[in-house]
Amino acid sequence: MSAAGSSLALRRRWTDLIASGYDRLVASDPGLARLRLALGVLVSVVLAVVVLGLAGFAITGVLLGASIAMVTASGPVQRTLRRQAAVIGLTIVPAAGALTLSALLGGHRLVSDLVFLAVIFVAVYIRRIPDYGFPLGFPAFMMFFFASFVGASPAALPVLLLAILVGLACAGLIRIVVLPPRSARTFRRVRRGFQARLAQVLDSVTDLLTDGPAPARLDRLRRRVDRMHESALMVEAELDSPLAPDGAGLHQRRVLAAELAAESLAHEARRAMTAADPPSQADRAVARDRLATLIELIRVDRQRGGSGEFRVPEWVCDREQRLAGVSPAARGLVWAIAEVGAAVTRSRKANHRPVVGPPMDDEEDVPERAERDPVAPPVRGLVGRLLPSTRQAIQATVGCGLAILAGELLSPQRWYWAVIAAFVVFAGTTSAGQTLMKGFRRVVGTMIGIVTGTVVALLVAGDLPLVAGLLFVCIFAAFYLVAISYSAMTFFITVMLGLLYSLLGTFTPGLLVLRLEETAAGAAAGVLAALVVLPTSTKSMLRDAVAGLLDRLAGFVTSTVDLMADGELVDLIDASRDVDADLDAVQTSAEPLLHRASPRRARRSDTRHLVRVLTRCAHHARGIAANAEVAALPADPTLAEVGGRVAANLHRLRAVLRDEPHPEPLVRDENPAAAIGRGAPEGLDERTRRAVDHLTQLDQAVLALARPLGARLADRPR
Repeated sequence: MSAAGSSLALRRRWTDLIASGYDRLVASDPGLARLRLALGVLVSVVLAVVVLGLAGFAITGVLLGASIAMVTASGPVQRTLRRQAAVIGLTIVPAAGALTLSALLGGHRLVSDLVFLAVIFVAVYIRRIPDYGFPLGFPAFMMFFFASFVGASPAALPVLLLAILVGLACAGLIRIVVLPPRSARTFRRVRRGFQARLAQVLDSVTDLLTDGPAPARLDRLRRRVDRMHESALMVEAELDSPLAPDGAGLHQRRVLAAELAAESLAHEARRAMTAADPPSQADRAVARDRLATLIELIRVDRQRGGSGEFRVPEWVCDREQRLAGVSPAARGLVWAIAEVGAAVTRSRKANHRPVVGPPMDDEEDVPERAERDPVAPPVRGLVGRLLPSTRQAIQATVGCGLAILAGELLSPQRWYWAVIAAFVVFAGTTSAGQTLMKGFRRVVGTMIGIVTGTVVALLVAGDLPLVAGLLFVCIFAAFYLVAISYSAMTFFITVMLGLLYSLLGTFTPGLLVLRLEETAAGAAAGVLAALVVLPTSTKSMLRDAVAGLLDRLAGFVTSTVDLMADGELVDLIDASRDVDADLDAVQTSAEPLLHRASPRRARRSDTRHLVRVLTRCAHHARGIAANAEVAALPADPTLAEVGGRVAANLHRLRAVLRDEPHPEPLVRDENPAAAIGRGAPEGLDERTRRAVDHLTQLDQAVLALARPLGARLADRPR
């Protein structure tokens, strides 16, 4: 090979390597949301440190300004830039107030502790205020905390208040001017992320066909399907934005269709490869070649940003060519691959990109979203009558009060580490089990971070540029990983503290060990408060979440009948995403019961089975939404009968969860969809047949909920 050819091959290899790495980044972080968050926090902190350092502020002022910049930049993104600016501007009020109180009361320990508890109560209580509660309450707590950390005094108060203003200005500049949220650009990113997730699913199917159904490959395929679904939800969230692109309803339908096609392909691949008579090597080769073609089309489309031609293979559009030369054992698999290709092509058309190939049928936009009343949770005793923010405010105050007592017993100078550990375990948790899990993860992350932080601090002691660089690396890593692993975030924060103490010249290994002790004491205090003070059990939270999902599914089935039989304009796409949101609440509530540390193995198995069946229900709801057409089966009595029976069974399951006396048994039917559409003169079209099939599967999944929920089944079909 000539030198020019060798150079070209090397360049192509590096290009492919970079493209592969970018694909993995986009797939692991759809929309680059975590990257934007971490970069925004890092740049805000660096800018605040540089500005305050050049202005001649002391180290305490620099730390305080950097901390408020970090807290502000990591807060929730507001819907408009004007509201984002208003939130950042208002932050000065609680931040400056908390800092002033801490500095003035520093010499009066008892009064200071009582005021700190009052700040904690208000900071959690105002989370009930939409958009403003959390971004205004959390900085108040953090400024009181950091004032104790840096030892703020009344004499230094004017300088520290100015440092807060500088930090807020830096965070606002980055968040509003340099890295503002751009819906159109973010939509393109999350769409590319969905494409990357879709390509990963196809790649896993290829591995399954090549190397066989090993448990590890089946598990990897399942995980990638789940991540593709998460990415699809991110696309849906962007399409709900006021700045969403034109034809958002059509985009929603296309994404949902591509997601369902890929899920069906994964199911067909698992079924075919685990069957007694798997596809032959020749059939597998055909399937792998077609998968490789689709993966390459998706990859090139992503790299070009949707520009250029999109050439559709003949076997995607021609129904006869789809199955030409394929044995019966592989027909379902090969057909599913073609369906993925068709869904990808339609998605391209939805974005008004040039598509070259045989003509394909297109679809109309979906109707406008319908307003629905939220499902109210049941009221049980005092806990049920209190809003979650009120209950958590009381729990956090009691937990932090216990943490102050325990922290001061361990160290009168470093007691605040126990308080922050007790405070943060209540953030994002709704039950005692979730609080326990979060406290455990914080202790584990701190423990591992202490060992690493000690080693790193000892190795880089005295090297100011290296210490500063590692500090910024830890800040970036902590916020980049916070959405993935709370323990990883705690690990990097602990390492950062070791470096920070080294920078201040106060580092000792015993200081980090004391942090572990304080963290463990604070986490234990928070968990104790969650278990004793107005406790909300994980089991009751799961029951309420399941009840809400059953109500949502019943409403979805009723809307399906209204759309297909009566011709009412109902947005089933949006309704199916509401079902997904409720399913996510179920999975979050069930997480403590599914954890390996859960002592009750039988309950863990039952809960896993329940979540699995509910996931099937949500999948079939998405299938109905993707295929149901307005007035597809006008005035079909069988559809109305089947839909009414499925909705009634869901209400009967809901009655079981309410512990109502003598709930009615679930009504069975051996073949609920057999007669749907029988009166149609030309039979059912392909899309309507798919919708009916998904309704049949949903009916069976609802009946399968009887065992995990303790409901009775009727003795015979009626």
